Amino acid sequence: NAEKAFEYLSSAAAQGFAAAKYTIGFCYSVGDGVEQSAEKAFEYFSSAAAQGHVDAEYAVGLCYLEDRGVEQSAEKAFEYFSFAAAQGHVDAEYAVGLCYFEGRGVMQSAEKAFEYLSLAAAQGHVDAKQKLIELAEDLKNEVNLRVKEENPNLDRNKASKTKIKPPQKLTRAYRRKNELPNPDKPSDSEENRATEKLQLRLSEELLNNIDKVANNLGINRTEWLQSIIETNIANNIIPQKFPEFQATKSIAVRLSPDLMKSLKLTAKTHSMKPSAWLRTALHAALADYDNKQLLANNISFEN
Repeated sequence: NAEKAFEYLSSAAAQGFAAAKYTIGFCYSVGDGVEQSAEKAFEYFSSAAAQGHVDAEYAVGLCYLEDRGVEQSAEKAFEYFSFAAAQGHVDAEYAVGLCYFEGRGVMQSAEKAFEYLSLAAAQGHVDAKQKLIELAEDLKNEVNLRVKEENPNLDRNKASKTKIKPPQKLTRAYRRKNELPNPDKPSDSEENRATEKLQLRLSEELLNNIDKVANNLGINRTEWLQSIIETNIANNIIPQKFPEFQATKSIAVRLSPDLMKSLKLTAKTHSMKPSAWLRTALHAALADYDNKQLLANNISFEN
């Protein structure tokens, strides 16, 4: 029965299982097997979200957005929706798109709204597809209004014949029959683009070291992370265990579908999650970089 199931879930949650914590949060939110409590639901959702549970991250975002068990905060809602969207959660992608569309919890941005609504629509989110059409119309009307304001003496007949186009990205999507390309049949040019996202939680110190090394090498953070993944996979490097750390930062690593697939297979071979495998690879890469720098400094000193 529901009460017994809740008891078993509580035992699993006490042992740190994120999925159990999320399920308990859901039970509290609807009163299934336990007395309904928005505050308790938020507590368990938050605990699971801290472990990177994607559904929990989205649930925490909803709690902040709708004042469920916690003081309403559009900024916090956007933050947690962004965490979940970075892991490909379709409803979170739609939520982030809406936040940018309406300027809720974040500065309004039509370009960002289009980006996230497109991601959700590509996964079949019907409301996201409809919102993209609305966004295209809004931009078209805004451009027409701006033309009239900046050119008050413009001949109306000529103006009516002038075709006002939305931004290039919207134009391509807007002219297609189905508004968006079929996500199951990507074009050749899209297959190797960095469209996959991996959510990575790091300590502030580790993130600073990553940025420092990337800067020294003259490349950006994403390029260096991609090179570490490719090098470790190609050389079949066995990951080493490193001390536990306090993860205070969250970043989204963009990878091509092929590289993401290889990363997941490699991590599975070592019985690790992709994010955990990448963290160990980063620790090893940073240690190797430090050793090379130390060697280079010693050689320079001796010379």
